[in-house]
This record gives sequence, structure tokens and C-alpha cells, in this order.
Amino acid sequence: SLSFALESMILRDNPAIYHTTNLILFILSLYFTYFFLSKLNFNTAILKFLILIASVHPVFTSAAVWIPARNDTLLMIFSSLSFINFISYLRKNKNTYLLLHFLFFTLALFSKETTIILIPMYILLVYSFELKITKQQIIKNILMLLPILTIYFILRNTAVNAIPVRDFLLNIKY
Repeated sequence: SLSFALESMILRDNPAIYHTTNLILFILSLYFTYFFLSKLNFNTAILKFLILIASVHPVFTSAAVWIPARNDTLLMIFSSLSFINFISYLRKNKNTYLLLHFLFFTLALFSKETTIILIPMYILLVYSFELKITKQQIIKNILMLLPILTIYFILRNTAVNAIPVRDFLLNIKY
């Protein structure tokens, strides 16, 4: 919503601008996905081929051309950047990468709720690619993650009024 608001304030209501922005963001998401996967030492020729296929595959058409699908594209950008910085943090053990990792995780989380699935994916990434992680790095990750999730769930609970299941079921019209 923020990206649409900023775009509207700066560029007004020209639909072509929104489509152009979506295309640029889609290209960025492909680039950051390529960069993330290349950090895992995949063959670059194969990665380029896969990214090329993804760029023209019909399943991704909505992300590139459907204006409301921008959250999916932003999720991909921020998730990829989060993974890139997570890997850099594990390899170089610099707090700057840890902060960037959680900044992008937070941006992904506020772009789309499905970002929560990234938490087990970080663990899977460490074990699948045999990345070295120290106990200190695990503790730092948990200590950074807890306040972010706490703030997120407080804000979410404030924004989304819970409807009791009983009331919901009574209002369904068959």
C-alpha cells in the first residue's frame, strides 16, 4: 500500500506508470533471486537459464502485469535480500549483515503474511547447504526475531478484529 501511495503522490494516476513499476520490480525480483541462488554456489549457466525461463513463464504473468500483485513481487525481492544477507552474516559474522537480514525480513513480513514461512526455511537452508552457524549466531538471530514478531503480531491483532467462529458460522448464508 505504501508503494502505491508514494507512486500516486509522485506520479499521479497514470495506469501505465503502475504497470511500468511492476515490470521493474519483477525484473529486480528475478535479479535478486539469481543473486541469492548464486551465493549458494549453483552453476551460473543453469541459473541464468532458469531465471530466463521464470521471466517468460505464464505462471508469473500476474506478478509482472497485474497491479494488485505487487505484494508478491515485493515479497520476492525482500525475501531474496533477506536470504542474501543471512548467508553473508553466516559466512562473515558481521552484525551489519544481520541487521540487513532482519530489515528485509521485516519488510517482507509487512508486504505479505506468508513471510512467516521463511523462519523454518532459514533453518532448512543452513542444514541443506551445510552452512556453518555458531551458537552465538543462533542466539543473535533469535534475539532479533522475537521483537520483530512481537511487534508484528501486536500490530496485526490491532488491525484485524477477531471475529468469533460462532458468529462467523451464524452469518454464513447457504
